[in-house]
Amino acid sequence: DTLTRFNIFQKMVKNSDINWMAIGENSPYIMKLISLICKQIVKREDDIEKQFEKEEKRKEDDEKKQQSDSDGSSDSSDDDEDEDKDASSESDSSDDDDMVEYDEKLFNHFCSNENNEWIAIRTYSTIPLALRQSFIAKGNEKKVLDFSKMVKLFPYIKRLVLNELDITEMDEEIKNYEISMAEFIKYLKSNKAKYKRKLCNLREIILESKHERNGKINSTLAKC
Repeated sequence: DTLTRFNIFQKMVKNSDINWMAIGENSPYIMKLISLICKQIVKREDDIEKQFEKEEKRKEDDEKKQQSDSDGSSDSSDDDEDEDKDASSESDSSDDDDMVEYDEKLFNHFCSNENNEWIAIRTYSTIPLALRQSFIAKGNEKKVLDFSKMVKLFPYIKRLVLNELDITEMDEEIKNYEISMAEFIKYLKSNKAKYKRKLCNLREIILESKHERNGKINSTLAKC
C-alpha cells in the first residue's frame, strides 16, 4: 500500500497521466495521500517558524553578549544551558524519527529532496477535489491556485509546470493564474522576515495547453 500510494503521488507531480476514475475519489489511497500532504505542509510551517525563532534568539543573544562585553562581565551559564537544550532536543528528535511511519519518511524524503527542483502536473483540474485542495487549490475554489502550499510541500522546486490544460478554458485559466500569483506575492511579502531565499526557491511557473490536432500548442497560452 505504501509503494502504491507513493507511486500515485510521484506520477501526479512528475508529469504522468493518471486514471483518477479507476482509483476513485474517496479511495483509501487518496485519503492517505491527503493526510501525508497535510502533515508535510504543517511540518514545513513548523520548521520555518522554529528556524525564524532560532535566528531571532541568536540575534538577541548576540546583543546581550555585546552588552555584557561592554560592561566587562560575562556569563557562560546561559550558553551551557542552551547547548544542553540543543543536545536534548536532538536526542528527542532522533527518538521521534524512529517512530515515524515508513511512508511518512519516504514521502518526506521525496518532497524535501534538494535535487527535486521541478514539478509537472497534467490536467490538474481532474485531480480529485479534496486532494487538489490539499496542495495546490485554494480553499473551496476549484481553479484558484495556492502556490504557498506548493512551496511548503516542495521547498526546493524552482520550476512548476501545469500542462495539458483545456484550450477552451484558457482565458479563465489565465485570470485564475493572475489571481493566484497576486495572492502568492502578497503572502511572501507578509512573511518576508521568515521567508528567506533558501525557504522559497520557486522561480518559474509555466502553463501549457493541450496540443491541438495539428500538433501545435495553443498560441495564447504559449505567450504566458
